[in-house]
Amino acid sequence: MNVIKRAILAYKTLGRKAFIYRVFNFFNLKTKNANSLNFSNKFKNHYDAIKMQYGTSEPLVVDKISDVLLRDLKKLIQDVGDESVITTLLNSKDDKYLLIDNHANSVIQELDINLIVHPIHSINPMQETISRLHKELRDTFKAYIKSPFVIVNTRAWSTKANSSKFGPSLMHNDGFEPGHMKIMVYLTPLNDEYGYFMLEDDLINDHPAGTSICFLNSDIEHAAVPGNTYNRISIEVTLMRAFVDAPQFNMGAFFGRHALSPEVVYDVATKMINK
Repeated sequence: MNVIKRAILAYKTLGRKAFIYRVFNFFNLKTKNANSLNFSNKFKNHYDAIKMQYGTSEPLVVDKISDVLLRDLKKLIQDVGDESVITTLLNSKDDKYLLIDNHANSVIQELDINLIVHPIHSINPMQETISRLHKELRDTFKAYIKSPFVIVNTRAWSTKANSSKFGPSLMHNDGFEPGHMKIMVYLTPLNDEYGYFMLEDDLINDHPAGTSICFLNSDIEHAAVPGNTYNRISIEVTLMRAFVDAPQFNMGAFFGRHALSPEVVYDVATKMINK
């Protein structure tokens, strides 16, 4: 942990730019104590350092986006249109920033029956409405996340009414690497007609359109219960806690899970800082 402490000291005393280079080198460092630092799991090393500096995030926080942003996001969803899950898969490309889910054909077929993709992931994330969404979510939740963070993926879909109990509609945790969190934004109400959010110990129901939920998606068992009358429109924002704040620089991916590695995130941030 001495290496991690020195990296944190560099962040405090030398500034963010110096730290990004230091942490990037740390993740690629080959030292005699590599085993004790658990280099087989770079995410765990990174998250240990984040917790050492900032502590742990609040596990679950519920809030609401502004009415103006809600209106503009609904228009964005309308503008990008609908796409089937199968079409989205066929349009998918190799990704050098994100770990991509590789679902079995049977899973893809089931997702295709239950979901409608809204391909905002193929829009530049610096686009005005998406950028405003990211900024508002950052302002709302940064006190609860308790550290700087980098947004790594944004995607949207509708869950069809009365769809089958499958995948995301069953109780699960996401199994992401340490340090990642999700923020769910619902453009439709959370209620029996549109569907709601279920937790291991609670329900988030009877909430208005625009409800946003920031949570530890790999620690908390959860399920998105389909509505009994209308489709539910969801936007999912995935973030990685970090030592620097940064927007989503990379293009998103509908089947993207999280960052490919911590150094990918810092490498992108370094390039942006050097521009």
